[in-house]
Amino acid sequence: MGVETNQHLQPSLNGNTITNLYCAGAILAHYNPIFEGSGSGVAISTGYHAALSMIALRDNYASSAIFPSLAEGNI
Repeated sequence: MGVETNQHLQPSLNGNTITNLYCAGAILAHYNPIFEGSGSGVAISTGYHAALSMIALRDNYASSAIFPSLAEGNI
């Protein structure tokens, strides 16, 4: 059970990646806290990875002309 995601922790719906949604922690598919012996560790590490993915996406948009307000540091 759980949500299947890509390497950036973004889920998909009907084969299409939902680019503005990230999943972390116990909601992830194949998560087994008893086997892994860590509930909080999975939540912290996947939350951190999701945050880094969001920052990278924001920086990627900021360098494009699509979102000039990001490039100017207004957001």
